[in-house]
Amino acid sequence: MTPATASERTVHRGRLLVTSHYWQPHTGGIETVAAAHAEALVARGWSVAAHSARTEPSTPERERHGDFELRRHRAWNPLEQRFRVPVPFPTPGVTARLRVAAGGCDVIMSHGHVYPMTVAAARAADQARRPFVVMQHSPFVDYPRPIETIERVADRVVGRWVLERADLVLCVSQFTEAYVRSIAPRATTTVVPNGVDCTRFTVGRDRPDTGSVRFVCVRRLVPRNGVDLLLEAWRTAAVGDRATLTIAGDGPERASLERRARDLPGVTWLGRVDDESLVRLLQDAHASIVPTRSGEGFGLVAAESHACGTPVVATAQGALPEVVRNGVDGLVVPPASPRALACAISLLVDDAGMRERLAAGARRTDWSWDGVADQLDAILQRFVALRRR
Repeated sequence: MTPATASERTVHRGRLLVTSHYWQPHTGGIETVAAAHAEALVARGWSVAAHSARTEPSTPERERHGDFELRRHRAWNPLEQRFRVPVPFPTPGVTARLRVAAGGCDVIMSHGHVYPMTVAAARAADQARRPFVVMQHSPFVDYPRPIETIERVADRVVGRWVLERADLVLCVSQFTEAYVRSIAPRATTTVVPNGVDCTRFTVGRDRPDTGSVRFVCVRRLVPRNGVDLLLEAWRTAAVGDRATLTIAGDGPERASLERRARDLPGVTWLGRVDDESLVRLLQDAHASIVPTRSGEGFGLVAAESHACGTPVVATAQGALPEVVRNGVDGLVVPPASPRALACAISLLVDDAGMRERLAAGARRTDWSWDGVADQLDAILQRFVALRRR
């Protein structure tokens, strides 16, 4: 993130209360974006108070994150424990606590439409008569039954109420915006994409020549992210003697995925990696693979890969075709098709010229956090101005 100038820091924009279902170090795209938003808005003169959930008693209730404070509310998550669905339920009283916090803020912004923390924030906004903004990251996510049925009902009852109650819904992509409008036709929406820190994610030195074509996949290891499809495609492509596949990320599926890949040549598991290692992985790879099965609201790792000059092989799922241009900065294949994914992998292994052309097209900074943060800052300032009239 580009540091704010001294003059920017002296201008007090307003007081913002932010809620998210989880916060870092819990892994996930929403957690990453929520933290980046908070840091960027603080740098632009906002006072930020963040609220999230904690399911482990050992997790601190309050802690400083740079220039803002995070408060975690005690919660229970039976869905994640049994079905790997990250929806924590805060203990009773969270609405009252948020209502008290809302009294000291100008705007409330919540990440995600059906999380109990967001519902509590919406009620607190009503009670405190504060503007309420929702940042919507995801469209519908395919889960096994009965979770899928529960999700559909929740979207059309709880989600619709939250989205139509909001003064504005910020959607991370056109695909996500279309989904919001399908379940909440009276919601007021606009697109504010996710961003990439282009001071960190940059085109690196020349890729090291190791004699192999290097693929990387950075994913939270949950079913909807499709790493199982990638392993099947890798087996079909049978390129392990000429290429390597490095999988970075953690999650509840890791053990079963590693067992499935035990006899696959060229596959390496890194687990969760730090920010510096992530950048190096993307810079050194010949291609980044995003094999999403369902629910891709934006495709942050695809945008980060492009900022590093690395082409992307992605499934045509969710908003990924908005980020990856087929034949220009990557290859887009049909979703849930290991065979199509295997063909794309084989093509890149066999065709050095194509790898070079796609890498040249991938040097993009379209999704700079500075531009995104400026857009978000301007939107929130309008709500402060309206409230102070």
